[in-house]
Amino acid sequence: MSPSAPRRRSLLACLLAAGLAGACSAPPREGPLRIALHGDPVSLDPHSQNEILSQAVLGNVYDTLVGFDRHLKVRPGLARRWENPDELTWRFHLDPAARFHDGRAVQSADVVASLERARQPGRDVASFLVEIQAVRGLDPLTVELVTRRPFAVLLNKLAFAPIVPRDAPAKITRPLGSGPYRFGSFEPGRRLQLELVAGDWHRPPATLAMEFVPVADAGARADALLRGEFDAVIDLPALRVQEIDKSACCRVAVVASATVEYVHLNPAVDPRFADSRLREAIDLALDREGLVDAVTAGHGIVATQAVSPGVFGFDPELPAVRRDVARARALLKEAGYPEGLELTLEYREGRDGAEIARALGEAGIRVRLAQARWSELYPRLVAREVGFYYGGVVASTADASDVLDSFLHSFDPASGYGATNLGNYDNPELDRLVEQASTVRELSARRGLLQAALRLATADRFVLPLIVPADLYGLRRDLHWEPSLALTIPGREMRRGAPAAR
Repeated sequence: MSPSAPRRRSLLACLLAAGLAGACSAPPREGPLRIALHGDPVSLDPHSQNEILSQAVLGNVYDTLVGFDRHLKVRPGLARRWENPDELTWRFHLDPAARFHDGRAVQSADVVASLERARQPGRDVASFLVEIQAVRGLDPLTVELVTRRPFAVLLNKLAFAPIVPRDAPAKITRPLGSGPYRFGSFEPGRRLQLELVAGDWHRPPATLAMEFVPVADAGARADALLRGEFDAVIDLPALRVQEIDKSACCRVAVVASATVEYVHLNPAVDPRFADSRLREAIDLALDREGLVDAVTAGHGIVATQAVSPGVFGFDPELPAVRRDVARARALLKEAGYPEGLELTLEYREGRDGAEIARALGEAGIRVRLAQARWSELYPRLVAREVGFYYGGVVASTADASDVLDSFLHSFDPASGYGATNLGNYDNPELDRLVEQASTVRELSARRGLLQAALRLATADRFVLPLIVPADLYGLRRDLHWEPSLALTIPGREMRRGAPAAR
């Protein structure tokens, strides 16, 4: 049987590129875009989680009132335009062409129901909407939001509040949105499939279906990419960058990151962490420079605070912690651990805690590494049951309030603040600064409040920033897509074509 015309053209493109990139080591891919992730989405309900992988996948199914371009500039979404009649009021005018996947028009009643749903106590995305006082529909295509106080970053926050139909169930297991893809099927641990939408109102429409596959081991993801099993690998292992970028079939995209990797010390789970001397000993024993080398292979920098450089509110005056093993040992002795102590460090598959264990071990802190599947670890994190944890936090809109409102503010389910404060961190003065910052419109004053809050969190040492790793993507050379700061995986932007030259 002869190959199909599209396959013949793809083979020809591969052969033409061989003079520039060497012989293709993997045949051209057909069928849906296949993308390897470190795990499954933790939920298919867009309001129940504030987790970057789930948001990236479901962002293909759902729309928001506004979105971001690749440079994190606000752009229209379901709302074609908006205005501020006064400093507390926002009016959004919906696109009359917008349709849910079942054919119904997206109307103001759906937006009102969605934002009220997202603001319910216990919803992880509620931290993005903490200052909203009221939401109402003025007519079928006009929505009015009223905030409690002036809320300078409301537009940025609305980009993380997906719009669902007004009759959505209390728990969504079969997503129904208005995005460029409709939900197909989900087999946990195997794959999640998204289908093209007939008569899609988005322009340009998506052209290739999508399939997301969980591959927990980072090295296995890289191997599968080289074998031609995937179009893209998210969270590529840094030690494989040169090998993949020099291959004939694949390339690497490196994107500056808004992610900070950290360890948290949860005193509610391990009361030993209430002792500031122990927290300081751990902080001083950590080898951040060694972690940059071991984990990022040079594709990262040492973190000085819970947000990365380039994020609004980052404090350039905060210094990196200087490693001091001798002082760490002395502090352990003062705290009552002259022979050291034992800790269990938990983290998801795909991360490597060995360098953290090595560094702490040199100070007498013996670390047992406990790696788990993300689908198993995440529920325990959300329940605030993990004492010593190695993870990452993202300033999704490149504004420090993303991290301060949700991750460092004390947990308050009624308001939505602290929705992802997984380590039970609680500092009333930080809470006051964070809430005050949300009301200030003058940029320098607001920046000062955010910086003051970050300094408090850094000094308290319940959350210890480690490194800022670059975001690394492994891509087939015939996949035309450039990842961006937005940390999305937008199938609508992806095309297959002639392989890019090396």
